[in-house]
Amino acid sequence: MTEKTDTMSSVRTEPLTALLTNDRLAFREALDLVFEALRADWLVHQHRKNMDTDEGQELVHQSATAWCTCNDALGAFVAVKGADADLKAAARELLNVTTEIFPDPFDLLECGSVILKLHHKSKRTNPGLSALLYEAYALTEADRGNLDLMAMHRNSG
Repeated sequence: MTEKTDTMSSVRTEPLTALLTNDRLAFREALDLVFEALRADWLVHQHRKNMDTDEGQELVHQSATAWCTCNDALGAFVAVKGADADLKAAARELLNVTTEIFPDPFDLLECGSVILKLHHKSKRTNPGLSALLYEAYALTEADRGNLDLMAMHRNSG
């Protein structure tokens, strides 16, 4: 007779309801809006030679609107009573760098560092929260990369 193999993971998983709490959904939405704002910025940069056209001006408007929406969502999240303290701290950090048109790369590094520490703190005890925090960190790195590429293109010509 064959031995029975345990197919269940021995790692403690988080209940689905914990992943779907209101504060996590609101933070997830804010992260999605940060991503959309970064994407809108990149589209402006991609079409930088056509900024005097109607299409170029529409892209600039879309980018500005995306950043406003993103900042509104982060600000609203920070104001939510009872939201997870680590998510609120991450939202505050993101808000500090997303309100600048061109944030200082050092500020982005510092923001990412704070969020990465929050991620590591919750890694073993709260995997769902940890994943959201890591995504927030990754968005700060994407923002920094975008800004570096944009600066490089501006300087080269």
